[in-house]
Amino acid sequence: MLTWPQGNGFLVEHLRRQTPAGILPNTLAYAVQETATGVAVLTYDAATHETCRIEARQVLLATPQFVTQRLLQGIPGLFRPARPLHHAPWVVANLTIDGLPQGPGAPLSWDNVIYGSASVGYVNANQQDVALGSQQKVITYYWPLTAEPPKAARQRAYRTSYDQWLTQILADLEKAHVGITARVRHADVWVWGHGMVAPTPGTLWHAGRQLATQPLRQRFFFAHTDLSGMSIFEEGFYQGIRAARQLLDLPA
Repeated sequence: MLTWPQGNGFLVEHLRRQTPAGILPNTLAYAVQETATGVAVLTYDAATHETCRIEARQVLLATPQFVTQRLLQGIPGLFRPARPLHHAPWVVANLTIDGLPQGPGAPLSWDNVIYGSASVGYVNANQQDVALGSQQKVITYYWPLTAEPPKAARQRAYRTSYDQWLTQILADLEKAHVGITARVRHADVWVWGHGMVAPTPGTLWHAGRQLATQPLRQRFFFAHTDLSGMSIFEEGFYQGIRAARQLLDLPA
């Protein structure tokens, strides 16, 4: 097992240094077109307020399906799912605490789930911290909003205030750690409106999911956790490797 203080940021920085000239920060791709020689990507630079046309032989879109459909609007032959995928909104909270009261059940682990909770629990963000003796910890709490259809859940999520979210989150954590509310020193709460594709019936084992991973005319290639029907880091990693091999014409 390898770890760094920066976490995955260490790996991202290592990859970035290999192609510094090829990364365009503050840039939004708003359309992808097919040309006689390949593809053209239309982009907008938020810093300079300029648009740009980038031409290439091929393009890899590591975007959710609903974004891919918009970027490639009008492209003939593009696979379109019979029914739209559900992207469930999520609430994520990072809580800085000066101690974690031990409640019933298992002691603190890296991944912690509360029995009977609507959340999926929390992870100990200091799990690989080699510092000894420090009581201050950061725990990252995850709550998928799946009790109602995605659109209604998103609308309710954005109507809910920071204080309301924090009250609900702490009430859930109090079930496992009585007294944790008084130990919180800082709390960041974030709502992801389209956080993750929901593995609803018919999205994991069906022919359409496989068709969506196939390149289009060897010009358009696709990678995203949407293509697995399940939004987890490992699936995103797998889909990226798969698409890169397709683009480079390497065996799977």
